[in-house]
Amino acid sequence: TASYLDSVIIVQPAAFVQISPHHLCQGESANFSAVLQNADSLLWDFGDGTLATGNLNSLKHVYNIAGTYLPGLVLPASNGCYHSPDIFDTVHVRPNPAIHFSPAAPRVCLGESIQLNATGGTIYNWTPASSLSNLTIAAPLATPLITTTYSLTISDDLGCKNSDSISVTVIQKEFLVISNDTSTCFGKSIQLEAKGTSTY
Repeated sequence: TASYLDSVIIVQPAAFVQISPHHLCQGESANFSAVLQNADSLLWDFGDGTLATGNLNSLKHVYNIAGTYLPGLVLPASNGCYHSPDIFDTVHVRPNPAIHFSPAAPRVCLGESIQLNATGGTIYNWTPASSLSNLTIAAPLATPLITTTYSLTISDDLGCKNSDSISVTVIQKEFLVISNDTSTCFGKSIQLEAKGTSTY
C-alpha cells in the first residue's frame, strides 16, 4: 500500500494602496496608486459611482460633488481569483465657500463712500483697487466715481476658493436749472420752469 501527499497552493491577489490627499476641495483631484502582487489588472471604485479598469496602477480622479467617499479596489488574477483589499482611507471633499454680500444692491451718491460687506471666507481679495480702502478685508469702503463692478475671490482654511462680483451704483449729482426771477400782478398766474432732474 502506497500513500501520496499533495499540496494546493492558493495564490491570493494583493495590493498596497495609497490615496492622497484625504481632504480636498470640490472640483479637485485625488491621487490613487497601487503596488500589485499576484494580480494582472485592477478595477478602481472611487466611491462616487465612477469606475476605472485596466493596468492603471497610478491615476488621478476629480471629485465634482462635495461629500465623504470610501474608495474600493478589485484585483482579478490570471488563475481566476478575485480579491478586494480593505481600504480604510476616506476622501473628504469640501464644498467651495459661498459668498454673501450686503447690501445686496448698493447705491451711493457721487463723492460719498459705502461699506461693502462679504462673508464666507478666511482670505479676501477684491478688485479693482482704485476706489477701495483695503483689498484684503471682508468689509472695505468703496468710493467709486462711476457705477463700478467689484470682483471678490475668497478662500477658506483648506484653500477652497470661490469668486463673485457686486455692482455699486453711483448716483451722479444733478444740476437744477430754474426760471429767472420775474414778477406778476396780484390774481394772475405765471409759469415756473425747472429742469435737470427726473423728480420734482
